[in-house]
Amino acid sequence: MAPNLLENLAQWNVQIALVAIAAAAVMHVLRIDAPVVRHAFWRLVLVTCLALPVLQPWRSSAIDPSVARMEELDAELPTGLGAASRLSASSPVLARVSTHIRANWRSYVGMFLAIGAILRLTWLLIGIHGLQRLRRSGERAPNDDEYDELVALIEAGAEIRRVPRLGQPVTFGVLRPAVLLPASFSALPAGVQRAVLAHELWHVRRCDWAWVLLEEGICALFWFNPAMWWLVSRVQSSREEVVDELTVQLTNARKTYMEALLAFADQPTLYPATPFARRRHLFHCMVLISTEAA
Repeated sequence: MAPNLLENLAQWNVQIALVAIAAAAVMHVLRIDAPVVRHAFWRLVLVTCLALPVLQPWRSSAIDPSVARMEELDAELPTGLGAASRLSASSPVLARVSTHIRANWRSYVGMFLAIGAILRLTWLLIGIHGLQRLRRSGERAPNDDEYDELVALIEAGAEIRRVPRLGQPVTFGVLRPAVLLPASFSALPAGVQRAVLAHELWHVRRCDWAWVLLEEGICALFWFNPAMWWLVSRVQSSREEVVDELTVQLTNARKTYMEALLAFADQPTLYPATPFARRRHLFHCMVLISTEAA
């Protein structure tokens, strides 16, 4: 691994943390109520963090790695010559192993980071495969005038399917988007059904699942950085706020929509689909929905 690559990567992640802290402070001071503006703000912050190496180019090193290793070893000899000599005399193998580790620690750290990213991306692919299996296990929802009306109003072409083993409605798919509804969906009041389906169709109309895949890929690459995970969660949470607002404007039923959120808040979510309700965001969503935004 290049001598300065890890140093540049570490500085980049520190800068991401600083930008995230500054963005949180700005949002706290401005107290932006409009979900669309808040979502655009967090997306701009995320793009800025990803573009930091372009805004501030990384330092390159003209020193040969082998020369750098020799200089590191030479610098250690004057202070630790006695200890190194005793170690070499008592165990030459341990001395060579210790020297090798000191000379190649950057490669080991880089390998560790790469393995973590690969595992996270593999988990993402497994989740996508699981969603496809759920889609195939369900059956197409019967024709319903209410469903057709919402599809026409929102202009979202999506396949609506009923899945028995599903806890809450989810949406996924880019070229062939699908809205998966649990078997208990038909037992809900008509107003709640309309609110839930409108929410999911807005996700389809906005192509939100494509953005979710991109964000989850970013989380996979930055799996070791809590600041990046937090920024992505802000983007996804603000996206849900936008969809909540669009749904309430379409259905004109705030109370019914809050009942729909409560109906599915305790149900498990499916990764990496866009679930209808997340319990950790429920209180914030309820406050925003019940308050008229300026």
